[in-house]
Amino acid sequence: MKWLSFTRRRGSLDDLHETLELTVKAGRRCAHDLDHAADEIRDAEQREFFRQRARMWLAIFYPDKGPKNYRAELHLTISRLEGQVARLRSLCDEHGIDHNDPDGIPF
Repeated sequence: MKWLSFTRRRGSLDDLHETLELTVKAGRRCAHDLDHAADEIRDAEQREFFRQRARMWLAIFYPDKGPKNYRAELHLTISRLEGQVARLRSLCDEHGIDHNDPDGIPF
């Protein structure tokens, strides 16, 4: 409970969750970069050492065997589509096209 009271003083749990999510994504990116960089090492022993390190970090940042963050991709897609809907509504307004649907469908 000490941890929870700390988060209440310092920021919301949503802020803490977002910070954790960004940290995990950055860690994943670094682990992938290390994995790719290991391929460029000529010395076989050193190359294998860094590949093992990369696998270790990938296992830490992908504890469930590697699926990427599809939720973040889904939210990005939704955001893009909402932007397109707003742009299309604006174009309809500009050209005098009625886009109001009683069922809530934008077009």
